[in-house]
Amino acid sequence: MQIRALTEKGVQQFRAWLENAKAGAATAPPTELLTDTDTSEPLHGAGEVELRQFTNRYELGVYVDQRLAQIPITVLPYTHGVWSWLSLFFIDVLAQPRTDGTRMLNELVRYIPTTEYTKYYRNLIGFAVHAIRDLGPEAEPLLVSTKPGILHTDYCEQIFGYQDLCQTRGFISVANALYFDPNERKIKKGATPNKRRAGTLRRLGDIFYQLELTYDVQGMDWPNLNGLLPSEFNPWKEAA
Repeated sequence: MQIRALTEKGVQQFRAWLENAKAGAATAPPTELLTDTDTSEPLHGAGEVELRQFTNRYELGVYVDQRLAQIPITVLPYTHGVWSWLSLFFIDVLAQPRTDGTRMLNELVRYIPTTEYTKYYRNLIGFAVHAIRDLGPEAEPLLVSTKPGILHTDYCEQIFGYQDLCQTRGFISVANALYFDPNERKIKKGATPNKRRAGTLRRLGDIFYQLELTYDVQGMDWPNLNGLLPSEFNPWKEAA
């Protein structure tokens, strides 16, 4: 199907369906919104998508990005209707129906994007494409999970919970170098506990705040930043 964008009316109707489905309704997705001219509009330069399964959020993001490759990302801000259109198109992938037709849905921002700085990165498709465009290969650790499915992970949440540091390429690069296993293609066990344990991702954020007082961390790469990390990170560096 040719990719389109939901209009404001289309987004409102999709949101209403999501709210009902989240409350337990077993109604079929309103797929007519995808092509109705009142609820969707053409997107110049967009390719076609087909329904298929994906291993993780990164794989889905790469697939969608390839089909939007002719469109500059600046034309597709986080609130663009294309992300809601894609969420509706892939809703059976993002939130698979149970045998009784009900679905396990998360907060609606996973499917309909927002500009809220504490939530925009939770949009499953829109953020994935933006991250891939902005970060290239460094986006993969943000978008993979040890569990199957298209999921928003603790790793992504903890990195983007530092609203200023997540804009620092060096912070993301260091975190990926420490905590991402490139062979297993997943985040290493123990990297993202809820508590600030020594050497974990939450502690890395604290250390970066301290380093910013003395160094231009935004202009530093992994080899330079590596030497500034305290010994609590040595076990992770040795395993990198």
